[in-house]
Amino acid sequence: IGEVHWGVKLDGVHIDDDKDKIDGICQGQKGCAVIVDSGTTLIMAPSRHLVHLYSSLCSFLPSCESLAGKNAEPSLRSDMFLTTLLSCPDEMDNLPDLKFSLSEHKVSLTKETYIMKAHTKELAMNNFMSGLNHSINFAQMDQLEEACVPAFMPMRMRSRKFGPIWIFGMPLMREYTVMFNRNQ
Repeated sequence: IGEVHWGVKLDGVHIDDDKDKIDGICQGQKGCAVIVDSGTTLIMAPSRHLVHLYSSLCSFLPSCESLAGKNAEPSLRSDMFLTTLLSCPDEMDNLPDLKFSLSEHKVSLTKETYIMKAHTKELAMNNFMSGLNHSINFAQMDQLEEACVPAFMPMRMRSRKFGPIWIFGMPLMREYTVMFNRNQ
């Protein structure tokens, strides 16, 4: 992205297979840009994109779907997804792979990569889900409780030339070998 960051074009996010592109993420002529950064702990994305992603994932958790309803607004479905996921339900096994369309390549992340299990004590140090409609105060929860949270964090970053920006941090690098070609 410009002269400062290594980047690639993000054309969209798909659930499980190529035909189920999530609405509201990197649409339009510009699409989005992705910065690949080994110094970023999570996957950073515009909060409105995360709302659409979580809303779509709600469909794969029956308890989330029943709480939110199929026709609820994406923000409510997103909130219900985060709330349902927090207790690490067995139905998490239903979550699909996420496929990111990066230029002419597809990069796939499994639920084991994009969902993290941690103790609430660790999560209380940094409420990284703030910035969405739903913010959980982990400091008020039992400090030994295990919680499941997405490996995403909302952020606001935009490029005039490339549109909204995502940052792919360590979750991507745990799954793929990332190489930077200084000649291109």
